[in-house]
Amino acid sequence: MYQNLVFKGGGVRGIAYAGALQVLQDKGILQGIHRVAGTSAGAITAMLVALDYDAAGIKEIVSNLAFESFEDHWNPLRVFSHYGLYAGDKIQAWLETICAAHAGPNATFAQLRTKGFRDLQVVATSLNTQKAFVFSADATPGVQVSKAVRASMSIPLFFQGAAIDDIDDLFVDGGTVWNYPITLFEPATTLGLYLTDFTPAPCPKVKLDDIGGYVKSVFSTLLSAQDIDIDEDPAIEARTMRIDALGISATDFSLTDQQKESLYQSGVTCATKFLAA
Repeated sequence: MYQNLVFKGGGVRGIAYAGALQVLQDKGILQGIHRVAGTSAGAITAMLVALDYDAAGIKEIVSNLAFESFEDHWNPLRVFSHYGLYAGDKIQAWLETICAAHAGPNATFAQLRTKGFRDLQVVATSLNTQKAFVFSADATPGVQVSKAVRASMSIPLFFQGAAIDDIDDLFVDGGTVWNYPITLFEPATTLGLYLTDFTPAPCPKVKLDDIGGYVKSVFSTLLSAQDIDIDEDPAIEARTMRIDALGISATDFSLTDQQKESLYQSGVTCATKFLAA
């Protein structure tokens, strides 16, 4: 029986995870999960699961999320001073609200453990060490959970780099280095949720007519290039639930309601097939 869930990063396509979680909940699997981990958008989902949001609650949160609202305080000069076009303050405020609703204001990793929530691990990238950095109750007990998740989803140059409390590092999106941290937990009891395109759509030529589009394109290309090939490791393949991202870009912040619903249904369909196999 699965005891751990790991969520791959995938940008706005993470909405599909809500559909998969509904199936896991209906099958009684979600209730037996003790530890969760994720990168970037996967870190958001992992945080919601850790905080005991049920599948319906997670769907409501991600479906109603206006991704474009996160593009706050655009300033090209910030790239030189704080390494990002957007401040990321709205992301931080939104994450704090989500955390506070279940765990109280400014909840830390240690407080989540003390209050009996699921164990949470969040992957970001330290630019100072050029390596993945894992936030957890053991490694960073005093760090605010919302700040760690904000760091994990800080698209380089798009969002301002994240500084965390007393840690002398600048953090960016965990997907830059480690987008699918399935090896964080023991293999036998771990299930990974992995966003991918079952039938990759022809890649349209992107019009790079502003700096924001340029940065999004660079990051999307980076994610595609460093995406691991799980087919080469049968052990990982066996515990990986592939979810069709329907050819939607990870950085398409202008998703329509129809696209959101299609991603959700893809999560339902792919989870159902995986568990039936």
